[in-house]
Amino acid sequence: RSVVQATQQLCEHEKLDEHHTKLLTTAALCHDAGFLQNHQDHEELSCQVAQEYLPQFGYNEKEIDQVCRLIMATKLPQRPTNVFESIICDADLHSLGTDDYFLIAENLYQEYKKLDIVKNRADWKEKQIQFFNSHEYFTRSAKEKYEMKKLENFRLLKREDEPTH
Repeated sequence: RSVVQATQQLCEHEKLDEHHTKLLTTAALCHDAGFLQNHQDHEELSCQVAQEYLPQFGYNEKEIDQVCRLIMATKLPQRPTNVFESIICDADLHSLGTDDYFLIAENLYQEYKKLDIVKNRADWKEKQIQFFNSHEYFTRSAKEKYEMKKLENFRLLKREDEPTH
């Protein structure tokens, strides 16, 4: 829900029309649906979900292709090629620059630990620091809205004490 809300806010700030806002919001709704099947390549699986269900809601083939391109733009590392892809990329990772970052990060840590993607908190922290170092917001709106809090969260992350082993 927060990604959908961030998408809608960024669309508004970037002054997108109703049609593009609808496509971006739809992509935001679908972008992680593939996680229900598999963590690996979940974007492709999310596109399959969109292709299966969106026709029932009146989306045509061209619109579904656009939604799938937007979903695929969220694949890491993000490399958006236009403002629409930039918006969904920024919305997808907006939480890095919010007060909710540490709560969301804790939930993600628990998920990654269960999936054996990380071994322990030290491994997680190292990956998070690398991620923050490589991440950038792409739209002017996201930079204005999230960048300062993201920098604060990054400073706090780097200062966290290592847990005892």
